[in-house]
Amino acid sequence: MPGQLEETKGKRATFGMGCFWAGDSLFGALPGVIRTCVGYAGGTKESPAYKNIGDHTEVVSIEYDPELVSYTHLLSLFWSNHEYSLTRKIKRQYMSLILYHDEEQRLLAEKSREQEQRKRGEVFVTEIKKFAKFHPAEDYHQKYRLQNHPWLIETSGLTTEILCTSPLAAKLNGYIAGAGTIDQFERELPNLGLTEKSAQYITKYISENQGSVAEPLDHATGLEKREMLARLAGNDDPYNMTIKRRAISTKEDPNIVYSAFESRIMGCICDEDSLHVNWMWLHQGPPRRCECGHWFKLVEKAPI
Repeated sequence: MPGQLEETKGKRATFGMGCFWAGDSLFGALPGVIRTCVGYAGGTKESPAYKNIGDHTEVVSIEYDPELVSYTHLLSLFWSNHEYSLTRKIKRQYMSLILYHDEEQRLLAEKSREQEQRKRGEVFVTEIKKFAKFHPAEDYHQKYRLQNHPWLIETSGLTTEILCTSPLAAKLNGYIAGAGTIDQFERELPNLGLTEKSAQYITKYISENQGSVAEPLDHATGLEKREMLARLAGNDDPYNMTIKRRAISTKEDPNIVYSAFESRIMGCICDEDSLHVNWMWLHQGPPRRCECGHWFKLVEKAPI
């Protein structure tokens, strides 16, 4: 079905940018990217798993055609689309990480880090180190946004087992999440092998979600962050997963804070005057910290 897409081979790039779901979508629909896969890398633990990740980091592995998209362009997207701050150290699972595959990538990564630091007037905590081994994540992590559309997976001739290797899955996962444009999708459509109904379905989601993969939160003001949070809480959820939740945040003394979730994304309002937003993709697992240091614990949820 996706035919000629499957034959292409390319170079690899490996990035850690926070939770790997967002990076999977961000790069998947990018022209020149062949396929993406999320997993664990950068550490020494043998056979890491999500609940036993050891010293590894969540990363997205990108296979790309260097004649169509440059490593420098991939790096520009890397710097602009972090889930967490580039200047604050966090746990290794979600750290900012570039794993270079050859000397050229190392030089380009180091040069781009220097340029971005000068441009922003900040010092990054991003690690740049040599790639050693990639451990694919569990099937339920692969193409997470696309997996919220099982009908589309089935009608596109995809299965869970090939989501990590399929170029078509990478593109659909990006388009569904808001990466790419309608014009780009229409140009690529003849090579995707989709039904007319599937194409119309995807076009609808691109139109609704375009640009939503990466909100500009790192440098947004408190007011801008509040507006983003309000927009998320008020809009129809494109993934049929939007929920409103009340959470307890504890540092030294318990405080009630309110969180808005879209597709299981959480923001923390730490007090009435300031808003620290640190989008957290919630899985089954232990509570997580907001960037302000609070721990979150879900106590209530209700449909919006």
